[in-house]
Amino acid sequence: MKDAGSRAKSKRDEVDWDAIKARFLPMDTLPNDLIASRTEGERALAAFNRALEQSKTGNSDVAMIVLGKLTSRWPTFLAASTLYGVLLAEARRYAEAEQRFEQVLLQAPDSEDARTIEYCRMAVREERIREEARDRSRKIKEQKLMPVRARMARSGILQKAADDTGAGRTQMASRREQENVLKMGDDDAKMTAHERRPFTRAIRVLAISVIVVAILFLVFYFAIRPSILAGEQRRQRLEWLEHQLTSEELEESTAREILEQYRRAFSLDDALQPLTKK
Repeated sequence: MKDAGSRAKSKRDEVDWDAIKARFLPMDTLPNDLIASRTEGERALAAFNRALEQSKTGNSDVAMIVLGKLTSRWPTFLAASTLYGVLLAEARRYAEAEQRFEQVLLQAPDSEDARTIEYCRMAVREERIREEARDRSRKIKEQKLMPVRARMARSGILQKAADDTGAGRTQMASRREQENVLKMGDDDAKMTAHERRPFTRAIRVLAISVIVVAILFLVFYFAIRPSILAGEQRRQRLEWLEHQLTSEELEESTAREILEQYRRAFSLDDALQPLTKK
């Protein structure tokens, strides 16, 4: 393979893969590091030359099949791997071509064709980056337009129509079709509102019931419940006082008099009433 030179390629340049393929020449002998029997070597050499000829005569698909088998059987067949990478790049399969060139450079970084292979690798890398950028930009635009198209399709502004090939395509609806769609939408809205009236009435009744129950609960919790709790606390204090006075041995007559007054003042019926002054 002839040397392609070390000219730097800008991002705006287009790679002429046909010119790069023209630098490949038919081979008379296989490389010395290619391990194969005599028969296998002759077949591999014939297959490579046939693939090279087919790639230059417009049969790149057939050539890629042959080169794929050759590189799978003999990964160290650098000329076949390099030509295979060029054909992959020509078919716009830039990621696969870049991987192929990188493998060749790893196997023979100091070969006489290393500069040409590096040139091809950088070229397909730039093409791959541009291709990925275009795909991302297209996807972003599609995502931005998708909600708009969906709304227009639902409103009838967009409609499906058959093109020349019979496939469906999207086009703008006519003014009359748009007016009919809007009129149908108004009628549907009126019918929907009429059908929802019983349901709305039931919702209102349920909401009023919930509000009434909530008000009753608040009245009980903040007005009635505190009075009940206060009475219960007074009863507990009186029981505690009675227990203390009856359980301890009091020697002084004053304590006995207090107990007698307490028993006369309180009974089982009025245990929750306030103490009377004596």
